[in-house]
Amino acid sequence: MTITPSCSTVVTNSYDSGLGSLRAAMSCVAENSIITFAKGITNVTLMSILTITKNFTSQGQNSVSRPEIGTSSSGITINAGKTLTLQNVDIKHFGSQINGTGSLLVTGTTIGKP
Repeated sequence: MTITPSCSTVVTNSYDSGLGSLRAAMSCVAENSIITFAKGITNVTLMSILTITKNFTSQGQNSVSRPEIGTSSSGITINAGKTLTLQNVDIKHFGSQINGTGSLLVTGTTIGKP
């Protein structure tokens, strides 16, 4: 019998929501913790705005094999007093919509990659 955790900070699929998605990991992550991407996750496509309500790091596997987070319709809002740190994760197709009054820190990350 395999037991699947109901809350994980590892992104295991490219879905917009549901178990294993980036949104699910964001709801599970504790303040000042890390969300990681399982090996083989190369693209995450979001269907609506991603709102950052906690301080956390989103960390890809390495600088060569990094996941891309993208959407064609919305962007990222970082709430006041919150910091999103991206390490080895690319952001694409956001139409320049990274906003809010929080902070964005990047390392090994390309923003606006076509």
